[in-house]
Amino acid sequence: MNLNFFTATFPHQSGETFIENEIQVIAKRFEVITIFPHASKSGENSRIVPTNCKIQGDRKIRQTKVKDFILLSRVLLIELRLTSKKIYFIRHLRTWSSFVKQAILRANALENQAEINRETLCYSFWMNDWALVLTILKMRKKFQNLSFAAVDSIFGMKDIREIICLLEE
Repeated sequence: MNLNFFTATFPHQSGETFIENEIQVIAKRFEVITIFPHASKSGENSRIVPTNCKIQGDRKIRQTKVKDFILLSRVLLIELRLTSKKIYFIRHLRTWSSFVKQAILRANALENQAEINRETLCYSFWMNDWALVLTILKMRKKFQNLSFAAVDSIFGMKDIREIICLLEE
């Protein structure tokens, strides 16, 4: 089984130092690990990763389509309905729209990459922009196994089948 690992900056820059140890452990459990750093400045303080890891660089962001505008509207309406601070949300609608639009564009850029498929486990430690991007891709049925979990809860398991069982519940 393969793993798509969505990070903030790892293996570039100096953040997310806990991943340096974790990647050595999880590399033994997956055939291929594809690392997708959110801020991907290739070559900048790049750290060593196991041989079965590959790093995805910058992705070309496509233009939006009508279906993207519909999705943007849908997400914003859901958020408006669920928020308890409706006035605050409406006052900052331009900011929220920009945030969701960027996530849709990033999802579009990832959508047709070979690494994004239904058999691969997609994982992110952070609930940052990747959370919305991956949720959009899951809505589009590009993959089925998605996890946002603390490092110990996912990497501390002895067998990948335990992870998949938890994801399917």
